[in-house]
Amino acid sequence: MTGFEVDGTNVFDANCPASDDAETPQQQNVPVNVNNRAENATIHGLAYLKGVRIGTGSTGKPYAMGQVSVPSGSVDFRIWGAPTHMEDGVYVIDAKWHNYKGSWQLNISSFTKVAGDPADYEYAPYDVQLLGERTNRLIADNVSFTGRRLLNLLMHGNGGSVPDLEVEFKTAQAAVSHHDNVRSGLFAHSYKTLYFLVSILNSGMYPGIPCDDEAFRDIVLVGGLMHDIGKTLEYDGAGMSRVGRILSHRILGSARVILMRNEVIDLIGEEGYERLLGIMMQHHGEFEETPRCIEAYIVHLADALDTKLTTLSEARHGANDNEPVKIDGFQLV
Repeated sequence: MTGFEVDGTNVFDANCPASDDAETPQQQNVPVNVNNRAENATIHGLAYLKGVRIGTGSTGKPYAMGQVSVPSGSVDFRIWGAPTHMEDGVYVIDAKWHNYKGSWQLNISSFTKVAGDPADYEYAPYDVQLLGERTNRLIADNVSFTGRRLLNLLMHGNGGSVPDLEVEFKTAQAAVSHHDNVRSGLFAHSYKTLYFLVSILNSGMYPGIPCDDEAFRDIVLVGGLMHDIGKTLEYDGAGMSRVGRILSHRILGSARVILMRNEVIDLIGEEGYERLLGIMMQHHGEFEETPRCIEAYIVHLADALDTKLTTLSEARHGANDNEPVKIDGFQLV
């Protein structure tokens, strides 16, 4: 793909002790398969353990949690009696399947860290080039020239104190332990949110909403695509960054807009700038700051819809036929 062009269609440059860190010959192992699930069934092999976090159980003993990520999929894991410090990396693991309250997880009984590139094992379901092509088309067909200039500014910065975040946007996860917590998950979630927003605005079914107003459409669609841009700074690989432990992506994304206040106002006016900030700060709906403008509320709805559908899709991936999955407290078959 080629780089972003404001006057074209291209938006993106298309209970267990820890083992020693001895390097086990990897040719003797293969990545585990996380698609054959049965209670207490055992698995052995290589896996990328990512987003590793240490917690404390009710007995006061530490445990590790995170995701087992392999080409066949991703699933949560637990290591009971884990060390107080454990890093992300490629491991040889022995584990048992356990269905906990409707959700599958792997209880790892032994693990040995080995040399290896996590990229060779990480579950990566999204085609970045295809995402770029689809995003380019939606933007070209539905966003004005001014809106594309706004998108260019938000993505690439002002060439000074606000940096270009396109590479990070295309590769970052959308979460640590929730929906789309995979490579390029942020890009995928942002595209899907944009897709839903375009469908809403183009439906012709909501006469009380100014769906045909160019300025309104630009703020909703560009703001919807960029609503989680702060996650490029909130996350560091599969975990939280230093600044992300202090500030949320909503604050980090809003700060990016505020730092370019004058440039944004030159494009969409002061009220447009304020409504764009509303999207950045208020897209979580009833959680945290609630929406105060129509644009933020509509983006919240599209954002939440993709979150729920992706969570369902991820729960169903690798599940057995007719096996119920638990989503939002519902047992679904």
